[in-house]
Amino acid sequence: AANALFTLGAAVLIKAQATDPDGTIQQVVFLADSTPLCTVTQAPYQCSFTPTLGAFNLTAQATDNANTTTTSAAVPITVNPAPQPPTVTITSPAPNTTVGQGTAVTITATASDSDGQIQQVEFLVDESVVCTVATAPYVCSVTPTVGAHLLSVRATDSQGLTATTPAVPITVSSAQAPTVSISSPAPNTTF
Repeated sequence: AANALFTLGAAVLIKAQATDPDGTIQQVVFLADSTPLCTVTQAPYQCSFTPTLGAFNLTAQATDNANTTTTSAAVPITVNPAPQPPTVTITSPAPNTTVGQGTAVTITATASDSDGQIQQVEFLVDESVVCTVATAPYVCSVTPTVGAHLLSVRATDSQGLTATTPAVPITVSSAQAPTVSISSPAPNTTF
């Protein structure tokens, strides 16, 4: 159809109808702008091609048995680049960070999309989603159990494409932090 949009890498099938009231169709030549694409000598008259980026005017030229040629009206089409997935990066914590048991870990990420918008950012601990954030800043706080864990972040864009960061390893240690308090003097003592 006129003004149809295609994605780079997709094949475009062009179909034409050609008749001759006082003879026979010898061939139909399909063109993109002025470049011939296919020559077809019998019905059905169709041609498949994979265009590059840009705008094209498609036409068909029918030649009959008397070598009379007629060119169809041009049908404009546009070929757009393929959608690009988003990019996402974990900015904190650093790989191989160790935290104590019961300590909250703040995961911070950046996400962007060159040809759309970020719809959501999911934070994963050991491949399980623990937070979903729809708008920047992309931050999630979790308190993982004792042991080794892998943190990752997955961004989804407005075209439904996703990207996931490489896993960032962290360790939660069972070692208890020391405690300290002042035993004397008593609070609010006056000297």
